[in-house]
Amino acid sequence: MMKAVDIFLSEQKVEAKDQKTINIDLDGVCHRYSKGYFDGTLYDIPAEGTREALQLLKNKGYKLICFSARVNAHVSGNGRTAIKEWLQKHNLLEFFDDITDTKYPSIIIIDDSALRHTSWENTLK
Repeated sequence: MMKAVDIFLSEQKVEAKDQKTINIDLDGVCHRYSKGYFDGTLYDIPAEGTREALQLLKNKGYKLICFSARVNAHVSGNGRTAIKEWLQKHNLLEFFDDITDTKYPSIIIIDDSALRHTSWENTLK
């Protein structure tokens, strides 16, 4: 059984300082994303339970990073600002330490479109 300190992200071991960091995807995790990418805007409300979950993680001392491809691919031309405004509108901005398109070394990544890789045999199944 692997321990968190043995997890590799971007070919780097998760160091002790990164063990209290969680990367959280925006679309499909925080932003309900009920129509998919749709017109490229942040059109939806927060997913059910988002605020409570973020509050719980923050209270446990985690550094929360909001990541999204929208940072560089938003229709407005300034995705980081659009994300920040959406988070602020829904009273979620206070929970995040950064908004980025980079997945930083962390204890875990929360992403609705991820696949848990345990081996190539299982992944390809």
